[in-house]
Amino acid sequence: MAEKKESPRQKMIGMMYLVLTAMLALNVQREVLDAFVMLNEGIERAGEQHIEENNNLFAQFQMASSLDPVKTKPWIDAAEAVRSQAASILVQIEALQVELIAETEGLEQQEADTLQLRFAEKQDDINEGTRIMVGDNEDGSAGQAVLLRQNIENYVNDVNTLLASKNLSPVNAPIDFSAKSREGEMLPWEVASFYDMPFVATITTLEKIKNDVRRFEGEALQRMLGELDAEDFPIDTVLAKVIPKNPYVMLGETYEADVFLGGFSRTLSPNVLLGDLDEQGELLNEGTQLEVADGMGKYRVQANREGVHSYSGVVQMANKRGDIQSFPFSSSYIVARPSAVVSPTKMNVLYKGVDNPIAVSVPGVSNDKVRVAVTGNNQVNRSAEGYTVKLNNAARGTVNVVVQAEIDGNWTEMGKQEFRVKPLPEPYVRFGSVRGSGKMTSNEAKLAFMKAEYAPDFPFELPVRVTAFKMLIRKDNGNIIEKTSSSFRLTEAMRVNIENTRPGDVIIFENIIAKGEDNQEIPVPGITITIKR
Repeated sequence: MAEKKESPRQKMIGMMYLVLTAMLALNVQREVLDAFVMLNEGIERAGEQHIEENNNLFAQFQMASSLDPVKTKPWIDAAEAVRSQAASILVQIEALQVELIAETEGLEQQEADTLQLRFAEKQDDINEGTRIMVGDNEDGSAGQAVLLRQNIENYVNDVNTLLASKNLSPVNAPIDFSAKSREGEMLPWEVASFYDMPFVATITTLEKIKNDVRRFEGEALQRMLGELDAEDFPIDTVLAKVIPKNPYVMLGETYEADVFLGGFSRTLSPNVLLGDLDEQGELLNEGTQLEVADGMGKYRVQANREGVHSYSGVVQMANKRGDIQSFPFSSSYIVARPSAVVSPTKMNVLYKGVDNPIAVSVPGVSNDKVRVAVTGNNQVNRSAEGYTVKLNNAARGTVNVVVQAEIDGNWTEMGKQEFRVKPLPEPYVRFGSVRGSGKMTSNEAKLAFMKAEYAPDFPFELPVRVTAFKMLIRKDNGNIIEKTSSSFRLTEAMRVNIENTRPGDVIIFENIIAKGEDNQEIPVPGITITIKR
């Protein structure tokens, strides 16, 4: 940024100062003294303008800080440091001016502080100014001028060091402190500026130095303010955006969303690149460029595989200075199959002692983020098709299947379903081909065996077998033969007695016990066989 230019009025004051100083060297007295009074008053008015300009510059820092205190804190701290050090030098100069007036005019400090230069009686006095500003040493090293010069040089060095730390160019020193030629002799700045100078010229010189310091302060503030503005991104459009933390919300949960203002430029779009990032948030490769509309990259991908999918990249944008800045991003999404759940509420049954297959899914959540439990001392296991629930034989009444899903790192109950608990149904038992009652020849009966099975409409394909039964043979003479078996087969004694039957004899099978997958013994109805020819 270019240094602030002086106004024509300021240039004129500077030129008058140089001309009057030259005229003093020629011993042009009264008229020159009066001119210095007028010049001093002009410099004072110019100083008021500098003060107002610098206050306005600092007010812009304060405004920026009120809007974004975190971002602007380093800048407003630096601006305060520049102003504070300048104020310290200005206080030093004003104290010197008051001291000069008091010593020259023989006044108290309070009176000297209010005396206007045009009313000073000893405007041409050269002694007090020389004593105070130059001192007794010929090089001026014993006077106040050397201390003033050192403070200003330190101020210039400190400010330019501060600007360099922020990659800003330095501000030219407000005063040239090099040796000056006076009456053909090169003299130190302190001596050339204040030795044997009339009181009115010394006061005016100090007033000019005050303005030079203020101008330097203003140029430093202007450089930093320009850089603060250059860090911003060009924005001409602002809109409100809403980003939900999770678009899926279950009954009883809390819906959360971030609502914010987003700004973008309609003429300067960001560069949005998709790709893997390193630990510093930098792209590991060139990345894939996304289409940008209304300042936003449009990410589109075909959802052709279930599960959790992650993506990342950077948004690149040039600030007002033209520097490219990168902002990393990452996110993820879940792909799930479309699903609908239809539950036959009157048939919500789980059978005790067997593996009951169930299907569980949570829309929008992958299966690896879902877990299932059953109330009571019962088991749930994953299977190839989903889950199986196995109830213990002591289960009674109803149980609940409870489904949880991991959302944003927390396990949340997604719902539960009540099931009625039932034992396995009573199986059907047949002897040979006869179930209930029927006729067989003795030879057919001798070769048959007990077979247990569930009804055809029972949804489970489960094994069941007869484990015991009793056989009664009622002879036509009224005798009854009784035999027992501890399996589904006839015993040898049963076969012998069946061989000895005659047509019309009746064989009764009773106390038939069946055992299913649940290992529970179930009594089943008996079977009656009448021997035929």
